[in-house]
Amino acid sequence: ECSEEKLEISIHITDISSFVTPGDKLFEEAEERISSVYTIEESVPMFPEFLSNDTFSLKAGEERNVLSYKFTISKKGIWKFKNVVLQTIRVWENISYEHADKLIDEDKDFWGLLHRFCQIAQKKRIENGALNMARKEFEFDISNPENLRILKLNRNSPSSRIIEELAIAVNSETARLLQEAKYPGIYRTQSSYKIAKEFEDENQQQLENFRIEPARLTTVAGPHAGLGCDVYMHATSPIRRFMDLITQHQIKNLIYNADPVFSEEDMMRWAEAITLKKRKYNRAVKNILKYWKFKYMNQHIKELFEATVRKQLSNNNTEIELIEMDCIVQVSGLRGYDEEEHLFLRINEIRLDPLKLVVRAFKSCPEGEHPHRLISID
Repeated sequence: ECSEEKLEISIHITDISSFVTPGDKLFEEAEERISSVYTIEESVPMFPEFLSNDTFSLKAGEERNVLSYKFTISKKGIWKFKNVVLQTIRVWENISYEHADKLIDEDKDFWGLLHRFCQIAQKKRIENGALNMARKEFEFDISNPENLRILKLNRNSPSSRIIEELAIAVNSETARLLQEAKYPGIYRTQSSYKIAKEFEDENQQQLENFRIEPARLTTVAGPHAGLGCDVYMHATSPIRRFMDLITQHQIKNLIYNADPVFSEEDMMRWAEAITLKKRKYNRAVKNILKYWKFKYMNQHIKELFEATVRKQLSNNNTEIELIEMDCIVQVSGLRGYDEEEHLFLRINEIRLDPLKLVVRAFKSCPEGEHPHRLISID
């Protein structure tokens, strides 16, 4: 059904659990890797690439086994879950984000309605306490290391927002189903946050506005404050996350009214293992990202960059945030400034091992100069 009052939609998640079962080599490999890893230098998929991009992928023109989550969403942004079923579908078309944005902009019947309804659903989550962070993402071109390019991406596009709301609907409903059935699962929870300082724009919340604990993995169901969900777990990406794969095994057995595949003890062990490995992955990804940002800035030495002072450190350095680069770094030659003070920095020297900047600070932009700006693309 597609009307001005409500939409009936099915959200299809590729069924990996039929191919990857406990005890086989693919399962063991996924358990070891925990997730796919993406850096600007390379991508390391959790499964072999020919499986990730072909056999397991929902490709246009191909029949695929899926778990289909059936919902209605009303013009008031209220999701109503109907059921989740196992079925075989033939994918009609793969649509890019850019194409979807064009259809939304043209206000095509289904796409226009879905976008409006998802906007209202997001607003309701925010009213329920969800955060609405402004996200900064970049596209790096490192094909020529002597002439690096960094472009700012718009991940707050209409199609991105739709995908976010659809994923939250599936993940929160999966968590509710397992919780009510008392099936063991790994939940993603986040405790309540506090506002550290008021924000100027409700739609441009920044991390520094809040005191918030990181989300954590646990076998005990609980709210996710940052998303405004009563319960939440990952279920939408079994190709790239081991946690989603084991959740899929559980939900399939629930559909069949069978006993859980995995025990509470299994889930506790995996929750800890996933947390530790993801922490290592995230640290490595951040270090690689920062290295290439420093390399880029080294090619723009003596230019001005806008920055905010975060805190003075005991080693006589200062921690700052380079606003345009979305990069927190230590600098020397910058004492006597207050926290949250806005500055313009001329980078005089860059050290790559360890990563460190030597700068000269200005309280206002010198006359006739302009701070460095990245190119923005949608």
